[in-house]
Amino acid sequence: MNKLLFSVLLVLVGIWLTTVGFTDSVQCTSDPVIIHGVLDSEITSREVGEMHNFTCGGTQEDTGTVTCNYTGDWTASLSCEAALLVETHSEIGHLNEDHKA
Repeated sequence: MNKLLFSVLLVLVGIWLTTVGFTDSVQCTSDPVIIHGVLDSEITSREVGEMHNFTCGGTQEDTGTVTCNYTGDWTASLSCEAALLVETHSEIGHLNEDHKA
């Protein structure tokens, strides 16, 4: 009898928690911050797992995605700052080669 009562109580508590909203899904509430980058489209969803594409520095060469993670934060697949640094070093190398001739 005690096991049955305990099981019913657990079911009732689960129903109550669901109706009160303690089991609401996590969402990313703020916009992602992409330094030296721009989102390719508007954010249509902020649900966990939602992905959006972005482009670094206005070029199509360096693109990445931001994903809403389970803590409600955005995680980026690429740092535009790192991509910008590599591009700058590459340009400096080309300038040095041009001056050698």
